[in-house]
Amino acid sequence: FDDGGFDGEDAPLERGHAGVATERTRTLEISRSCARGDRATRQTYVPDRLLRGLLPDAILEKFAFWRCHDDASLGGYEKAPSGGDRQLVLTARLSGPLDNPRCDVVRRALRRDDASNKDENDVALPDDLANFSVDEATPPLQLLRLGGAGAAGSPLA
Repeated sequence: FDDGGFDGEDAPLERGHAGVATERTRTLEISRSCARGDRATRQTYVPDRLLRGLLPDAILEKFAFWRCHDDASLGGYEKAPSGGDRQLVLTARLSGPLDNPRCDVVRRALRRDDASNKDENDVALPDDLANFSVDEATPPLQLLRLGGAGAAGSPLA
């Protein structure tokens, strides 16, 4: 690979185009505080463009993703919520051994409940969802399981 005399001023690669130099640009980090049960945590916005190719476009079109700093999971929140008493959230977590990691994406339903048992929430809730809790009547739905032991026995692995 010839970087054309890269001097540290320009990035040597552009995503998807090896060998194409691009200029460095300024970045902006958007963070917010949220609650996970009785604990406070912080989330940082992850733009869709960074998740393209990792998650299906259908999911990226409907959910905005935030990285949770307390456990490094991704929380997906509806971009256009219905505004009713129910909201959907996604959680993407890495698990498994380092040499064979797995990513699970699970959908949970939330319901508006001002007097809920928020201490038991395992979903990070930003301020706009502060009066919501996990709807225990709606079981979690596993949307994706990428990699890990689930693929080990497959002839395609």
